[in-house]
Amino acid sequence: QPGRKELFIAATRNLPHPWLGKKRPDISERMKKNNPMSNPANIEKMIQAMAGRTFLSRGGNGQITEPQRILAELTGLPTEYRIITAPVKEQFESLPNSYAVDLADPTRKLAIEVDGASHKTKLWRFLDHRKTSVLQALGWSVLRFTNEEIMEDPQKAVRAISSFTASK
Repeated sequence: QPGRKELFIAATRNLPHPWLGKKRPDISERMKKNNPMSNPANIEKMIQAMAGRTFLSRGGNGQITEPQRILAELTGLPTEYRIITAPVKEQFESLPNSYAVDLADPTRKLAIEVDGASHKTKLWRFLDHRKTSVLQALGWSVLRFTNEEIMEDPQKAVRAISSFTASK
């Protein structure tokens, strides 16, 4: 026995909706006006910024953070160092062509990540774990510090990096 909802749907199935097939010029114009992607310059800017980058490789906002800058100055290590993932491409699903690490000591294969508050979310914990797994499969070691750790005592992080590299 059909209920009221089913009877209503059956009775109105063949009736045209008042807006069906018609454009809503008022809404359409407002959406076009407020959509930044309707501007070809914005589209081109986005294409240039994202060229060759997948979701997993984008990470961050492309800017060196203050804790990264401080740590780079104290250690002399390069920032935003790219590590090619091709050698382990078959071991991981949907892998980007490379991972950028915040700082790196390429001679010792040491990647240093400086994580902000967003890295506490479930998604970023998963992505960080995956990135670490890929880097370890490539023979790299990964040290992670939080922004707070660097800002509170940058020398402590420098000592941790030095003691790690000394043991290698």
